[in-house]
Amino acid sequence: MLLIDMKRIYLDQLHWVALARVAMGIETSQSRRDVYDLVRYASENGLASFPLSAARYEETLKRGDPRSRQELGTVMHQLSRSHAMSGINELLRPEAAIALAAWHSLPAPPEPQVFGIGLKHAFGIPWMNYFSSEEVERRAVAAYGRDAVDNYFEESLITGPAERLPSNGIERPSDKWNQAQLDGERAITARISAAGHSPQRGRDIVMYEEGSHALNAVNELAAENGLPAVMPESRDDVERIVYSMPSKAALTRMRMSAHENERFKWELGDLGDLTGLAPAAAYCDVVVTEKKWGSILTRHQQHLKARITTRLEDLPDLLLVD
Repeated sequence: MLLIDMKRIYLDQLHWVALARVAMGIETSQSRRDVYDLVRYASENGLASFPLSAARYEETLKRGDPRSRQELGTVMHQLSRSHAMSGINELLRPEAAIALAAWHSLPAPPEPQVFGIGLKHAFGIPWMNYFSSEEVERRAVAAYGRDAVDNYFEESLITGPAERLPSNGIERPSDKWNQAQLDGERAITARISAAGHSPQRGRDIVMYEEGSHALNAVNELAAENGLPAVMPESRDDVERIVYSMPSKAALTRMRMSAHENERFKWELGDLGDLTGLAPAAAYCDVVVTEKKWGSILTRHQQHLKARITTRLEDLPDLLLVD
């Protein structure tokens, strides 16, 4: 058996928790221990990458029990090696560039920089300084080395302080944005229901929203680069734009499937899941998620780069080949 070089594996929060339980000695089943050992080996030897999204940082820092938060964050930091993945908002412009080039039959632009290092990459923060001055930074690096300094801060950013948050000016992540998005999804559900639920109505509303969002981004780039505006003449044209943008396409398909189903219940955590799962499904090799979104993503497997599973125990087969 041979490990495939550097697969990108995206884990839902519940699976990070499962791995942390093994690391802490709480979970003792041999099957979970085997998965944990493989994940650790693959990560430490650079054979697989387990990138964190912004949602992984936020969910971890929302933990009320500081000991639990720090234990989980430590395992996530160790196994991820601070590898991070851009969110869907950070990928909008580079994917819009892909759609614009395809529309005008221009050479394809460079691939988006989906993967990087640390919280700055996950949140799309172009610049962040951990030090009060350049002199303090210089002394720290001289004393401990750049890698050690960066590692210290990256671990601290996901584990948080030893105190319960908020503490020392550090707040727990806010749900304000997620709540606004949740209200929007529930408003769509109410509109569909009021008109007499039909799967097609749900698909139409989502495509209109996502198509308008994509087209605005594409035409903003067109104006910046002196290119003619993209003027779709049909729904097929709108879909062509949306489906040429990998993470936008995954997000659209996920939202469509949710709104097609009259029994689907939107919850607060779904919005953070969407912003991480859509790019992961589009750009990673494997996504290990929970059943709610896993069942939806599986329906669209043919359109996704990532193999979708809801079981950690599937990882050995997905990481190993004959």
